[in-house]
Amino acid sequence: MATKTKKKVDLFSTIMTIVLVLIIVGGIALFAFQTCEKSGVGLRSKIVVKSDNFEVNGAMMQYAVMTSYNNYLSQYEQYGLLDYLGIDTTKKLSAQQYSENQTWLDFFTEQAKATVEQMLVYAEAAKADGFELSEEEQASVDSVISSFELMASYYGTSTNAYIASNYGQGVKAKDIRDFLAISTLAEQYSAKVADELKESIKAEDVEIFYGENKADYTQFDTISYSEKLTIETAGKSDEEIAAAKEELKNALTRLTEAKTADEFKSILAEVKNITVENADQPEEATEDTTEEATEDTTEEATEDTAEDTTEDTTEKTDEDKDDEKKEEEKSPLDNIVETTVTGSTVSGDIKEWIFETKDGELVRVAGEAKLFEENKENKGTGEEADVVKSHDYTVTVYLILSDAARDETATKNAGHILFKKDTHGSQEKALEAAQKVLSEYNTSDRTKESFEKIANENTEDSGVFYDNIKKGDMVTEFENWIYDSDRKVGDVDIVATEYGQHIMYFVGDGDAAWYVDCFNALFNKIAEDKYEEFKAAYEVKYSAKAAKAINC
Repeated sequence: MATKTKKKVDLFSTIMTIVLVLIIVGGIALFAFQTCEKSGVGLRSKIVVKSDNFEVNGAMMQYAVMTSYNNYLSQYEQYGLLDYLGIDTTKKLSAQQYSENQTWLDFFTEQAKATVEQMLVYAEAAKADGFELSEEEQASVDSVISSFELMASYYGTSTNAYIASNYGQGVKAKDIRDFLAISTLAEQYSAKVADELKESIKAEDVEIFYGENKADYTQFDTISYSEKLTIETAGKSDEEIAAAKEELKNALTRLTEAKTADEFKSILAEVKNITVENADQPEEATEDTTEEATEDTTEEATEDTAEDTTEDTTEKTDEDKDDEKKEEEKSPLDNIVETTVTGSTVSGDIKEWIFETKDGELVRVAGEAKLFEENKENKGTGEEADVVKSHDYTVTVYLILSDAARDETATKNAGHILFKKDTHGSQEKALEAAQKVLSEYNTSDRTKESFEKIANENTEDSGVFYDNIKKGDMVTEFENWIYDSDRKVGDVDIVATEYGQHIMYFVGDGDAAWYVDCFNALFNKIAEDKYEEFKAAYEVKYSAKAAKAINC
């Protein structure tokens, strides 16, 4: 009996020992896993993207993913749309759905994948070409790491802890340094290739490109009028609906007889029974009507509510008077549109007609007109989803006012020194800094070279001089200054924009707008072809399985 009892105790002791060992081993394993996750050993062991000479491990890829995410947030925040993005910045991306089948982590991983694959293609091309980073470019990588060290010191933490708080557990300074070494090589080499490709493009190449794509880079001056007729189907036969459409079409067909803008307007006035004299009358009628309305309102108002009624009427008049007046006075003539159209500003049948070519030449000439019809059926909902409730019938007439022409408007070349309001704390302080630097420039020989030297020492923008600036390329204030008709070569001034204060320098006119458009399009085509050539030569492999190690 004693022997049996002892055996039972030994067995129990053995089982407990095994359990304790398993608990201890499990604890050690869990501790080791957490340590690996924080250290990035697990991430670093996964190779997500690789080529012959370069590879991006999980930690480097996570940095790329989080960089894509941070840039995305910054863009939305810049336009005040962060609340509409639908991302909870306090939660992991892997725990939030972007779509039914994709998390936000999946979304940003796809973006990073495209960027990193392109990066490795250019890095391989650089290595094959014997291209290496300069000491200054290598130092730029170190400066990024130094900025992390500085921020970590500011927050009283270690560099890797600060990096982990921004890019997720496991990402360390070494990972970022390794990633930036490859990305900087790729970026600098792609810039070198771009410069070489641009230099290879000659004026005759641009002319040939234009000749092959005239419809996209030619413009016409036009005048047009559009009118929509909504016809309810209830109580109307197909014949009545067709007749209503035909009546509008026949009336506006007369516009196709016009050869000039004045004739176009005159015919529309006749069709709509509008005269120039009548066009001035609604203002008087509106004034009379307003007076009558005011009198009626005053008579109907009681003593208790008269004051409130007056306040409401006054408030409405102050805020809505102009809009209401314009709406009341609006006539079909106000819907006439005179504009310069290009291949990108019109579409469909209208584009096909205006930019029709024959033997490589545009066939439209001044004085030609055409009527276009558009039919749309509006159906019901629910059980009446197949029932047509109404028809929207739109008639549009275009008249060509000029022969085909290229946009010969001269672009502008200019330089600037940017003082960001966010950096300096306010527009006023940014202005003070700009004025100080401008004073320094004014004591120099005031040449372009002097401006560039001072700009390189002070600007907070990535560049100083910009060539061939088209209208719409820059913010309004910047553009208004360089396109001022009184602007002269060498002019310098301070201009305020939403970004801060800019010391502007006017270099002069650039190339014609059409030439700039064609040159850029030709360059993009050649650059794309060159990248495809590199891509075919240097294989890059992506491992979706390894990418699953990314957890942020």
